[in-house]
Amino acid sequence: PYFSATKLRWLLDHVPGARERAARGELAFGTVDSWLLWQLSGGRVHATDPSNASRTLLFDIHRGDWSDELLGLFDIPRSLLPEVRPSA
Repeated sequence: PYFSATKLRWLLDHVPGARERAARGELAFGTVDSWLLWQLSGGRVHATDPSNASRTLLFDIHRGDWSDELLGLFDIPRSLLPEVRPSA
């Protein structure tokens, strides 16, 4: 699958302890841009822009925010996701 929501769901369901660690706030998920921001900020910034967020299958492009409906459908905790910020 192209979109990462299905891959993230699989990881949470099949990697031992992943869902529990996610619930405790010990895991973070994002695209390459959010990983770069995380690395360059020393772990202080977990963010992405709307265009990258839309590639996850979890972003509501009409509201400009993560979709609670899709997060529920894929059983993905919102706390895993980066803050969505404009890139310009």
